[in-house]
Amino acid sequence: MITAVATGGLMPDLTFYLDLPVEEGLNRKRVARVRTESASEGAAFSKPPEWNRLDARDISYHQRVADGFHALMEREPQRWTKLDAHAAPDELASQILATIEPLLARVPRLEPSK
Repeated sequence: MITAVATGGLMPDLTFYLDLPVEEGLNRKRVARVRTESASEGAAFSKPPEWNRLDARDISYHQRVADGFHALMEREPQRWTKLDAHAAPDELASQILATIEPLLARVPRLEPSK
């Protein structure tokens, strides 16, 4: 209900869910932050991934959020594409493109105005 109010009822045609166990996802964010901080010491343009107050919540909170996404996927399976986030980034990108390209082919192109 909150989402419907916040978006004015707009819903995406397609949503990708990168599936990963909660603990592993949080650990990835921690590791990325440490790596970025180490690599960017003295570099003003590099900003590590933010660790915010929601990230700091206990694991049961994060599991409830994941469970909520799984419930959404069950309610609207036609709108969700679940991908295994253990795959390499290039593989995930290929899977996403393979899903999107046929959909984009059906979108009418706008003619440039003269």
